[in-house]
Amino acid sequence: YYEIFVEDEDVKVLLTYSTLFAFSINFQTFLMNGDLSASLKNASTGKEVLVYATPDPGYQVDDVRVKTDEGSIYLDLNYVGEENGAKVYSFIMPPCDVKVKLHCHAETWNITVNHNSGGVAYADRTSSPKSLGIRVTCTPDEGYRVASVTGNVTITDKGNNLYSFVMPEHDVTIDVTFKTIYNPVSV
Repeated sequence: YYEIFVEDEDVKVLLTYSTLFAFSINFQTFLMNGDLSASLKNASTGKEVLVYATPDPGYQVDDVRVKTDEGSIYLDLNYVGEENGAKVYSFIMPPCDVKVKLHCHAETWNITVNHNSGGVAYADRTSSPKSLGIRVTCTPDEGYRVASVTGNVTITDKGNNLYSFVMPEHDVTIDVTFKTIYNPVSV
């Protein structure tokens, strides 16, 4: 609403209207191992947009990227925090459409194998995601044998100094004890 006061002259009034044009926010969904959503489907230039990255069970958010459809320029993302299991990021909408991409990696836990003198023992990997079968190989020195293989997980004896377990959702420590072989000698 404008009020114009006119005295003995003609007045020409020119009104200019601008439209707030909203650009779209798209998601790249190929092999994400998680879900993406945003606070807005379309946003005008300069508007703050929140992105919610929720990893699938057994995965962690590795990277969230926002790039422009024109020129493939990556935008700066600010980590806001967590909300209902999702990591929340924000960015300022540029004057073009954007594409949001999520990368996740499987959660892994560490595997430690301890052993005393008398041989060596090792697992076939030092970290693993859950539910993967892990093999522990024990190689006693000459004159020694494997006395025990214990840990904070259920261990299966496969024979021939091979042991295995299924990776749980926590770090695993295996302790291998070697003992000398008792061979009585006739005198």
